[in-house]
Amino acid sequence: MRQRTTIVDGKRLDLSAAEKIYADGRFGSRGTTLYQTKKGNLVIENWTNWQGEDNSYELTSLEDALAWLLLQRHPDRIAAASEALGLVLEEA
Repeated sequence: MRQRTTIVDGKRLDLSAAEKIYADGRFGSRGTTLYQTKKGNLVIENWTNWQGEDNSYELTSLEDALAWLLLQRHPDRIAAASEALGLVLEEA
């Protein structure tokens, strides 16, 4: 596997070894992925395949990751991602 290392907020992160918690792509051209690194860092990657556009990365806290997950539109993936993070979501 190709190593995917990036620097986010001064931290060197190896995303090739990170667990993919949530992923959503739009027709293969743009998407968002939430990773948890082996050291426990949570990273949101906004990726693109469009020429001239760059991927962006953001470190996030567990609380902000949960809030971000709840904004996504795929309940089945949200439940699986929450479980992977060790969170229990209660039905309203």
